Amino acid sequence: MNNAFERAFEDWERRAVSLNQKLMPFVNANIDITTDDWLEKLTRRPHPADMSGLRLPIETLFGEIVKQFEFYNSEQRQQIIDLMYQNDALMYAASIVADRNTSGGFRKYMILFVIADQGKDTRDAMLALESYHVDAEVLGFDVSAIFKEMTEIASRQDKFGWGSTRDLFLKYIK
Repeated sequence: MNNAFERAFEDWERRAVSLNQKLMPFVNANIDITTDDWLEKLTRRPHPADMSGLRLPIETLFGEIVKQFEFYNSEQRQQIIDLMYQNDALMYAASIVADRNTSGGFRKYMILFVIADQGKDTRDAMLALESYHVDAEVLGFDVSAIFKEMTEIASRQDKFGWGSTRDLFLKYIK
């Protein structure tokens, strides 16, 4: 293993586990879905990064990872993906400093999508990717080119039987 990657990964792992633990109560806050206004309560609820007061360390961690992710080999990228999968409260609260309305910012969000690797539900990931695709087309980005880049760094593991994250991106390449 690359020493620079190993040092960075150990630091990210330590921070991820700590942040995940602190975020759990905010991410797992129950909303009674039997009430008529449950969806409104859910959508109006502040982001877990804000509720917990952890936005800055979360954005810093993900900013570092997103900046380096594409330069690692597939095994190293998979280690990062696995780390985030194991720290699902942190991944749920994932946040980066980037303007999704710029091509560069949108690209960073797509790297974050790759790191999330479908999260816990491929259907949600498919809907999110469709939404990202539509938004990027409206903004005039070369979505096919960006998605093609993502296929090079996305996981090829079919976690849930609906295809890999790479497969999800491939559906949009012209």
